Amino acid sequence: MNQAKKNPSNDDERFYRELDEKKSHGSCCTCQTFAIFFIILALILGGTPFYLYWQITHGGILTNKSNTSLTAQTTQDKIKNIHPDAFGEFQLVLSSEDMTNLLSEGISLNNLVMKDVYVLVNPNNIIVYGTLTKPLSSKMAIELVPKAQNGQIQFVVQKITAGNLAIPSFMVSSLSNNFSNLVNAKFNSLYNNYEITRVTLVENQMEIFGKLK
Repeated sequence: MNQAKKNPSNDDERFYRELDEKKSHGSCCTCQTFAIFFIILALILGGTPFYLYWQITHGGILTNKSNTSLTAQTTQDKIKNIHPDAFGEFQLVLSSEDMTNLLSEGISLNNLVMKDVYVLVNPNNIIVYGTLTKPLSSKMAIELVPKAQNGQIQFVVQKITAGNLAIPSFMVSSLSNNFSNLVNAKFNSLYNNYEITRVTLVENQMEIFGKLK
């Protein structure tokens, strides 16, 4: 009985053909995986600007201004009419309504415009609420802490929230000095004759301590 002889060349060809098929199959899987990855990445990157825009322009803290008979002029008169004691020292108390009056004209800072400003003084910070109208429309909240520095009040911005998103810290720090200067301009009449030595916060009040120059 004759036994069929195996052809080594045929075996080699079959081996390499199967190897090529496996490599080809593996390559297809790799290409598909990368294709899916890049599609997902493109969707994420493409959707990010829309997501950020939605988070900024929708939501945010809503506050209602309390009805008050105080006006911006009333608050300015309070700042101007300081009565120091026999040692030349004074204490000035400004309420949340007073701070709201000082900023009633709104805030314009670089390309940022904020209207309908309402201020709430807390024991730990001061929060300035308002409606951002430029560069886009959004509810906005600015958290700041006042401190006495170089005879004036330095308002240090700690956090800015637009809609549901907190503004990055590097942007907050760049706006802090400009915002402090803007608020400080409301106290120019006080700085003409007095220097600030201490600032404290209690519920609904900012207490400013100082003395004659």
